[in-house]
Amino acid sequence: MRIAEFRESSTILLISLAFACFVSATEYDTINGKRDTPIVIRAPRVYDIDLNASFRDRWAPILNDYGNDLKAFIDHLGLDDKAKQVLALLDKVDYPIIEAYNKEFAQEVKAISDYLGLSFTEVTALNFIYDITAQCTSTVVQDPQGNVFHSRNLDFDYAPLLANIVFHGRYFRDGKLLYEAVGLAGYLGVITGVKQGAFSFSIDQYVLPTEEATKIASFTNIISGVAQIFRRKLSPTYVVRKGFETLNDYDSFVNYLKETDTVSRAYYIVAGTKPGQGTVITKYRNNVQNQTSLSAETGKWYVAQSNYRGDIPDPVYDNRATAARDFLNAIGSNGITHQRLLDDVMAVYPVFNNETLHTTIMQPSTGYINTTIWW
Repeated sequence: MRIAEFRESSTILLISLAFACFVSATEYDTINGKRDTPIVIRAPRVYDIDLNASFRDRWAPILNDYGNDLKAFIDHLGLDDKAKQVLALLDKVDYPIIEAYNKEFAQEVKAISDYLGLSFTEVTALNFIYDITAQCTSTVVQDPQGNVFHSRNLDFDYAPLLANIVFHGRYFRDGKLLYEAVGLAGYLGVITGVKQGAFSFSIDQYVLPTEEATKIASFTNIISGVAQIFRRKLSPTYVVRKGFETLNDYDSFVNYLKETDTVSRAYYIVAGTKPGQGTVITKYRNNVQNQTSLSAETGKWYVAQSNYRGDIPDPVYDNRATAARDFLNAIGSNGITHQRLLDDVMAVYPVFNNETLHTTIMQPSTGYINTTIWW
C-alpha cells in the first residue's frame, strides 16, 4: 500500500482499533500490557536502494534522514562504565576478526559507522538488537481460493524511539527490483520482507522457557550478543537477507533457512505463492527443532506464532499466539482479506500491545506489502 492509499484507510483503521481496545479480553494477556499511550498511525518512508552502489552510497539517503534519531536511540539506552569498557575493548579487535570471515558484513557496518561518526562496535551491536530484545507475533493464512496471506506485528522495547528509524526499502540490483523489506536505519538484516512471485518472511524471537518471564532490554546484553559473532556465524536476519538477494522460490528459501547455521535461535515464518506454502520453522542455531505448515488435506488453513514453542500451550501470562488463533477462527477462512487481518487480528489486544512498533500485511503472489507504524 502506498502512502496515498494508506491515508485513505487510516480513519477507518483508527475507529476499528479504538473499538478493539475496549473489547473485553480477560482471557488474554501479554507481558507487554495493553497500549496505554495515544496511538498515532503513519506509514514508513519508502526508499529505493541500489545494491550495485557502494555501501556508503546505498545507505546515505536513509542515514541522512534518520542519523540523528539513530544516535538519539543509542544515547537513550545509555551505557554504564563496564559496558563502555567492553565497547572500547571490542572496538580495537572486532573489525579484523569479523572481516576475516565475513568481509561484506564488516565493510558495510564500517561504512555506516564512519558515515554517522559512531564506533564500529556500536553499529555491530545494533545489528544484534533483534536477537536480544524483540517480542513478535506472525501468521500465515490461506483462503478457500488458495491465496496465501502473511501478517506480522513487530514488538520491541523502546518502540517510540525505534518508530523514528523505521523505513520501507525497495532493493534493486542491475535495475531490477529484487525484494521489499521493512527495516530499521543502520540495521542490515531482514526482519520483515516480501519477494514478489516467490515468498514473504518474518522472524519471531525464540524465547526459552527459563527466559519467558524475563525482559532482556539492556545495551549491555546486546553487546554480549556481539560476542556470538566470534563463533563465525551470522545473525539470523542477515542470513535471511542473503536469501532474499540470491533465491527466487519458496522451497529453495525454506530449505536454505533450515540448513544455514546462525548465532542465535529464531522462529522463521515464511509464506509462498501457492496453496499449502506457509510454514513456521523452529530453528535452534544449527538444527531444526520443529516445522509446522499449512495443510489443505487436514484443514489447517493458518499457522500462528509468537515467541514460544508452538507444540505446547502458550504461557498464561503471554498468550498472544492463542489469541491470534482465536481471532482467525472467528473470521474463518472465507472472511480473510488484507484489511480484516489488520483490523480484526493484528490490531487487537493482546496481539497488539504496548510494545507493538508496526504491523505489516503481505501477499507474496502479488508483492503486496502494507506497513502501519503505531507511534
